[in-house]
Amino acid sequence: MTHPNGIARRVPRLAPGRVGAAIRAAADNRSTWPFLDGARGVAIVAVFAFHALRLVGEWYSPKIRGAGVPEYLWVTGLARFSIDMFFVLSGFLVATTWWARRRRFERLGPALADYARGRALRILPVFWLSLLVLVPLRAPELLSSGKDLLLLVTSQQYLDPDLPGRFNVVTWSLTVETHFYILLPLLALLVRRRASALLLLGASVGLTVWWFGARGDWPSSIILGRLDQFVVGMVVAALYQRHADGERPLLARLARARGAGFALAAVLVGVGVYHGKTLGLPHHHWFDAWQHPVAGLALGGLMLRLLCSERRLGLRRVLEWRVFLVLGALSYSLYLWHIPILEWSLDHLSANDALPVVGNALAVTAAVVLTLAASAASYALVEVPFMRRKRRASQAPSSQPPREPLPVPAGP
Repeated sequence: MTHPNGIARRVPRLAPGRVGAAIRAAADNRSTWPFLDGARGVAIVAVFAFHALRLVGEWYSPKIRGAGVPEYLWVTGLARFSIDMFFVLSGFLVATTWWARRRRFERLGPALADYARGRALRILPVFWLSLLVLVPLRAPELLSSGKDLLLLVTSQQYLDPDLPGRFNVVTWSLTVETHFYILLPLLALLVRRRASALLLLGASVGLTVWWFGARGDWPSSIILGRLDQFVVGMVVAALYQRHADGERPLLARLARARGAGFALAAVLVGVGVYHGKTLGLPHHHWFDAWQHPVAGLALGGLMLRLLCSERRLGLRRVLEWRVFLVLGALSYSLYLWHIPILEWSLDHLSANDALPVVGNALAVTAAVVLTLAASAASYALVEVPFMRRKRRASQAPSSQPPREPLPVPAGP
């Protein structure tokens, strides 16, 4: 059987043992919404490419800050919005699984316990593995700090904004994700009530815009500055559920309208280009505070269109290619390992003063291979066993999505 990306179909069969079996299972995705898993695969590719370009080009160097980002790099700001996509996806998927738990458990206490156990089993094992490997290698001084170790093992490292950068900068998003998990049961009550869902969305957008200007020395991307994107995903989940139940909510009808997909994509590209133009520069324009909220709303609209459309849209077919399904399954491990491996490769394999382009290309190629290998191993040997344990503990009914949502694989 042929496939648009037949190479990806053959590669997993060459991998031995448990790793190969796990990759083949990921390629034969049987989740409720495989195109959302594929979207995660596309997003993690964009994250890797953005970080590779940033590390090679030193985008945040004084030279770039003074001269501005070159025009040909403006479009790369769109890749940086992958984090926004992950947060919107997380809001949708985590809310969906929470509501499934509430239908299964009569009392709130058991539902909360099952929810917390499922999230911990999904996030912490491979994250703790990365700590065991990376902290001694990259920041051994953290081993003598009880405060820092406590923040790390509880995934609260971003409460000290400088801490993630000392061992693995991309782990800032895990702290934000964890805070959303804590807030979700309360937010879910508001989102399911039609009258309060849009009020919550508007309030969360207002909070994000306010935080952008009022945060002081705090980074803009703590939960106060990202809550709106999780809420967008939750609102999309509620609208999709109403659509599946036979209703036709206004926002779902608008998302399905002719030309809506192109309009939403154009908004996203426009904001992404503006974001790329201003990377690393001081923020002075009023629109700077609205970049991420607008991107999150556009991504949520595109997701709602894909979910509610009765036609098999071309974008949906692309997202269900097996290569993207595999990368989507590996995305959490790819997220955790790609920056340390990229930095190591560029430090040790790109030393070619005569041909720097060749040296950087070789280093990035090696980083791709090493990151895929490390991620496939940690996915198969750590993530998959704990996912099975989580499913047994949860006793999830067959009507639930067969896979718990992944944590956010992205970087700043």
